[in-house]
Amino acid sequence: TKRSEALGIPISAMIEQGKLSLFQVEPHRYMPEEFVGLVRQEVEQRQARLVVIDSISGYRKFLRGDDLLTDLHTLCQYLQNMGVSVFLTNEIEQIAGGFMATEYGISYLAGNIIFLRYMERRTEAGVLEIRRCVGVLKKRLSDCEKTVRELEITGEGVKVGEPITGLRSILSALPVVVDGQA
Repeated sequence: TKRSEALGIPISAMIEQGKLSLFQVEPHRYMPEEFVGLVRQEVEQRQARLVVIDSISGYRKFLRGDDLLTDLHTLCQYLQNMGVSVFLTNEIEQIAGGFMATEYGISYLAGNIIFLRYMERRTEAGVLEIRRCVGVLKKRLSDCEKTVRELEITGEGVKVGEPITGLRSILSALPVVVDGQA
């Protein structure tokens, strides 16, 4: 909650008002069925409208064997049938290199896929910095923003900047500077 509060997101107030439930689930504490039971209880008792699982990698640590796809599909289908929106985060371990939406082959579950990625950018003074960018890979029911934009996380919140110019192939292993702009 401290990180969210530092970004201006009033997590503590939302919890006190009953608008938000927050559970930190340690790997191996619950079997997948027990975790699903907790989620179902929260949805059914509190009429939750949004469930966030942060992250798929953490959820994967619950499982014995290769049932991630089946378990996530079943959970997401249940939530969808209950009218609940589902937000899954997925951390890809490689910082640079070829781009992957997910390493588990579960992108079919998503109606929308937003990516966050690191990139290198030169400042006006010529200093090379590591920056973040954001874009939409998939939006199932309508058209979407097609530009890649810089993303900043500051003490004032999350800021999405103007479209990135001067670079192409940002999603590849080797972004290319266009016309010496970046």
